[in-house]
Amino acid sequence: MNSKRSVNRRIFLRGLGGACLAAPFLPSVNERLARAQGAPLDPPRRAIWYYTHFGTILNKWLPDADSGALTTASFEGKNTAILAPLAEKLLCVRGIRSYGAYTEGQSIDPHDQANGAKLTCAPLESSQKRVPISHSIDHEIAKQLHPGTSPLVVSVGADQSKSIKDCISFSGPSTPYPATTNPNTVMSGLTNMFMTGMPTSPDDYRAAQGKSILDLVRGDLESYERLNMSGADAQRISDWKDLLTDTNTDIGNMNAQCTQSFADSLVSSADLSSLAKPSGVGEGLALGFTLGSTVMFKLMALNMLCDATRALVFTFPGYVVYNWDGIKTSKDHHGISHRVGSCAVSGNCYVDPDGVGALELIEQIDRFLAKKYFEMISTFEGIGEGDGTLLDNTASIWLHEMSDGGSHNQRNLPMLIAGGCGGALKTGVIVNVDKVKLDAASMGLGNSEVACKAPNVTGSFDGFSSGSNKGDVPINKLHCTIANALGCHEVDGEGPMTKWGMFDSASGGSSGIKDPGELTALKNA
Repeated sequence: MNSKRSVNRRIFLRGLGGACLAAPFLPSVNERLARAQGAPLDPPRRAIWYYTHFGTILNKWLPDADSGALTTASFEGKNTAILAPLAEKLLCVRGIRSYGAYTEGQSIDPHDQANGAKLTCAPLESSQKRVPISHSIDHEIAKQLHPGTSPLVVSVGADQSKSIKDCISFSGPSTPYPATTNPNTVMSGLTNMFMTGMPTSPDDYRAAQGKSILDLVRGDLESYERLNMSGADAQRISDWKDLLTDTNTDIGNMNAQCTQSFADSLVSSADLSSLAKPSGVGEGLALGFTLGSTVMFKLMALNMLCDATRALVFTFPGYVVYNWDGIKTSKDHHGISHRVGSCAVSGNCYVDPDGVGALELIEQIDRFLAKKYFEMISTFEGIGEGDGTLLDNTASIWLHEMSDGGSHNQRNLPMLIAGGCGGALKTGVIVNVDKVKLDAASMGLGNSEVACKAPNVTGSFDGFSSGSNKGDVPINKLHCTIANALGCHEVDGEGPMTKWGMFDSASGGSSGIKDPGELTALKNA
């Protein structure tokens, strides 16, 4: 096929009428349709937050480089090594922090502060509930881009409470938006959106019978050819017919669509049945983390295909004991992240009954969470949409509660973004957004292994010496960047979003936004 016929195929999913098919080539038709439909022809862009708790072993998670190309080699020897095959579709962001690091801002539990402020960038109530006094960015995106809808917020295991220990999504001031953990509930929410029953138009019927695109639009294109049009437009129609002749594609084989049949092929009724009442302990919890997350990823993909929402959140519960996927311990993730097996901030390094130390257990958990992130983005990558895949049209953000669980540090937050959000964001690179502040000095990887490097070490561990003291760009700017990539505007205003949240510094809510704007270094030119 020659370059003249490099036609944007994503319009095949937007309708079968001749006007729609000719619109990309006949500017006047395209303009008229755009006004009538009130929406672009491009696939919608979405933001997805994959949220995990208690930090990580930074030097075993992050690439060694502060900036430059992100390649398969960047993941060698890392607990994120499973992500290497998708390196070219990943963006590694260095230098981000939550709005306030521990001991700065509000003097409250750092876990509460991290969860409550991560997506809201707002102060927390002083009450025992400690919930933020504003809504989160996922709800703002849903409000702006898909009025009348809410974000899809899902998790696994037992029903999620409204506790600040669990929630990161907030629909309004002091209003937690707990995650849905029953996949049957998520599926039920899509039922009325599936195209089921008899086809709704003659073209739909013919498509269901396996007719090619050329069969469906031949008459329309021949009608266009009889019109009095410019030579350029006549050539466009000719090229369009040539493209259809070259492809002669059965519509049913192009891309996945929002149909009951595709939903059934993606998510089995047996899996839905087995996960109908997930448990928060024992085998039930293990089933939720393993099979349950797999099903939720597929349901998230269905929500995107059906354009049910433009903002999605997936969270793994934090305060759980990992006993699956080769991980076996008697202490919960929180205590292990402290290195001492409890919520204490100093003491002897924990060693489980099998002789596995705290650091190795953290690495095992990191590898499991990386495997699940890879599974999620691979699910999106495997489903075609427009010219690319569901993944290509998203910003799928792996967002951590904090960078290092021993120090409760929230600087230099480990972060990956997959998909590029429809080409709005760079991929295949590492970007240090704090480079100017650091005068190009190395940001480093922190000291997450301090005092517990060898197995069975029982010496004293002082967690607060292990965190990084670099990487201080407020996360507000990241939220603005993502929101703008999706097509959002200033809250209660016009133009691109420059401010999100209520403050972006350590001095508290009264300071407002001191550093407005987005992170242009993450954007494609």
